Amino acid sequence: MPPAIPSETDGSHPDPEARFRALIECGFDLAVELDSQAVVRFASQSIVRILGFHPEDVIGRSLFEFLHPEDSRRARERFASRVEFVGCNGGVEMRVRHADGSWRFLEGVSNYLGSERGATAHLVVNCRDVTERRHALEETRLHRAILECQSEASPDGILVVSEARRILHRNRRFADMWNLPETVLDSATEADVLNWILQQVVNPETFLAGVEELYAPGMEARRDELCLRDGRVIERYSAPLTRDSRHQRGRVWYFRDLTGKRRLESHLLHAQRLESLGTLASGIVHELRNVLSPIQGSASLASLELSADHPAQRHLQSVLEAGKYAYDLLQRILTFSRHDEQPRQLMELGPVVRDALKLLRSTLPRTVDVTARIDSLTPPVLANATQIHQVVMNLGINAWQACGNDGGTLEIKLAAVMFGSDSTELPPGLTPGEYVRLSVRDNGQGMDQAALERIFEPFFTTKPAGQGTGLGLSVVHGIVRNHEATITVQSNPGQGAAFHIYFPMPPPPAVTLKVSAVPMSGWRILYVDDDQPMVELVEHSLRRQGHKVTGYTDPVAALAVFRAEPSAFDLAMADLSMPAMPGLALARELKAIRPDLPVVLVSGCVESEDAERARRLGVARVLEKPGLIDEFNDLLQQILAQSLGRSDQ
Repeated sequence: MPPAIPSETDGSHPDPEARFRALIECGFDLAVELDSQAVVRFASQSIVRILGFHPEDVIGRSLFEFLHPEDSRRARERFASRVEFVGCNGGVEMRVRHADGSWRFLEGVSNYLGSERGATAHLVVNCRDVTERRHALEETRLHRAILECQSEASPDGILVVSEARRILHRNRRFADMWNLPETVLDSATEADVLNWILQQVVNPETFLAGVEELYAPGMEARRDELCLRDGRVIERYSAPLTRDSRHQRGRVWYFRDLTGKRRLESHLLHAQRLESLGTLASGIVHELRNVLSPIQGSASLASLELSADHPAQRHLQSVLEAGKYAYDLLQRILTFSRHDEQPRQLMELGPVVRDALKLLRSTLPRTVDVTARIDSLTPPVLANATQIHQVVMNLGINAWQACGNDGGTLEIKLAAVMFGSDSTELPPGLTPGEYVRLSVRDNGQGMDQAALERIFEPFFTTKPAGQGTGLGLSVVHGIVRNHEATITVQSNPGQGAAFHIYFPMPPPPAVTLKVSAVPMSGWRILYVDDDQPMVELVEHSLRRQGHKVTGYTDPVAALAVFRAEPSAFDLAMADLSMPAMPGLALARELKAIRPDLPVVLVSGCVESEDAERARRLGVARVLEKPGLIDEFNDLLQQILAQSLGRSDQ
């Protein structure tokens, strides 16, 4: 217990030593007296509360025994030199061991005891436990570091402004988004940043008025969109910076670049429109082919009925040629507009490129001079006609846009090329061998190296804002990759551009079974179509070839006849789209009654989904109506080959 302080009323004078001892013992801080060797000569009772030791546990022991090893060396140097360790102007922070073995952070100030100075003088050290404060500071620093990481990792540009319009925080994304120079970044005032941003927005007056309105007292969060002069769209979100619900300390601003999102939305909308257009075009083509088939068939039959020198033959041939042209035109519309993915097949690219050129020439203005050099001897490759058509169109339109409004020249070439093992012209990524090369060359504005490195990236475009989606060449690149081909680009500013696509040669074809001596007449055929003229045309045409044809416009009636005598027919043919019973449903019923019956479906427009469903049902073939009569003998050949193949298994 500390000694009692004498009362002033008993007539005695208080002992100064007792008075100061009582003050020290009742103090909140720890007081320690050290001799010239840093040995503890006195410790106040607060050592029990702060370090868990009693005064007698530490008196006579060196101070350095209780210091953390990392702090002990620094403390020894300071104690020996008596520099920065003595004085009441600043504290020294040290880690001191607690009685339980843990470490406590103590902040201490010291001074000489009495008037004695020098190496033999004693020191009095006053220490305060700052462990909790230190931990709170470290926790605050950790939270700040986490917030800094979150801010820098955010895709948004973030700006925090105080109530006095001073910048408290900004992340790197904010500076990059607004292209802020270093001189503006070094400024801590919002005005400098605001002036720089105003130069980039489309409506600076509206933007500035919105900023001032948000700083008004009581304004809560708000979200809007900004249009920039370079074509970008930025979403702006602002919320008050508050300590509590009553005191606003500033505002937090978030900026998000929506340009890519808006372009994607526009592309998706455009794709939906194209999909709708493709669906509409498929329906129109289907109906027109249903009309065209009887016209062509009837004209063909009429031509066969007349002698070769009959005067009407010339007019019938004109009808047939016009019908063929109409069929080709419908085929081009269908090829360009259909959106279903079709498998690659072995084909010559020349007819596909010529077909695309017809549509491309009608699309481009007359100021563009389009020339084509198509080698008719190019070997076939594995390709998808629809996708090759799209590649030619995309590259052609891209070349036209590169030429500008004044026009220019566009050259398309198709030829076979051979690269030897020692060839110096072998493009990167290709192995020596033979390829079919499709080239599209223009004399437009060309591109620099920076644009060439990004030319196939989605949404990248060198065109002004609002012109183009930046997707045309990325689509081309995807199609080329799907064809296991390689595309190269050669261009320089002001010297035009040349795109070269190299299609590899297909593997050797597998050996197929050849069927000879196929009977080309005498087949008993069941034909079902809701179009009466088409039924009459097929009946008449196939009967002329020696077949027995039974035609129906009612699929239900045809199914009843077949069910009564399944063996009376060698082949069943049905229209794919019939209101009473679709062709797929009729095929399912026929195959259920007689699984070995060859079934063929016909349609004015065959979609890949219908062909796949028919294949799963066991349908032998799906034909388009305009080619039904001409391909019938080939059809019989394939059906017989399939029958022989099944019989060999």
